[in-house]
Amino acid sequence: MILSFLKNKDLILASSSPRRIELLKRIYPNFQIKKSSFDELSFWQKTKNNNWDSSLELDNILKKISLGKAKTIKTTKNSLIIAADTVVTVNKKILGKPTDKEHAIEMLKTLSGKKHQVKTSISVINAQTNYQINEVTTTDVYFKKLSNKEIRWYINNDQIDDKAGSYAIQGKACIFVEKINGCYYNVMGLPINNLYKILKKFRNQI
Repeated sequence: MILSFLKNKDLILASSSPRRIELLKRIYPNFQIKKSSFDELSFWQKTKNNNWDSSLELDNILKKISLGKAKTIKTTKNSLIIAADTVVTVNKKILGKPTDKEHAIEMLKTLSGKKHQVKTSISVINAQTNYQINEVTTTDVYFKKLSNKEIRWYINNDQIDDKAGSYAIQGKACIFVEKINGCYYNVMGLPINNLYKILKKFRNQI
């Protein structure tokens, strides 16, 4: 096992996202899944109504969210908790999960023909020592110009309900992506390379 030094720890993923679960299993199959009770909506409402002055400020906001998610998990001292938060941003606007099909269409029109960013904050906490690492990974994604027909086709043929920005790069939206700059798995919701690097930093804490 690539992270064998974790074998005496209870690794907990503070997420029920199928994509995060799938990706974490690729490097460490033995972990628990616990959904966080952190109230993201209320947090964002208190944070400038989703406005920020710089990319660094947005990164700090995301770190607070992923850390907040990790801290809501009730567990034993022998645990290592992983939490993450992913957002899609374009023109200093955050695109969350769509409320309905029309909202999804509106978001895809906003992304059409543009570069947007996908940011994922990862927080890992050692419950015994309270040692923690919080990092943000950013990927630039470039969409082709989308026709109304293409958008309607996508909305009717892929699952969009729980996808930030109303798309999943690993699904049928792959035909919209002209190129990316950065980690592909970050766009899926868990930058697995960076998570692996973070977990290795806990070797001396265990």
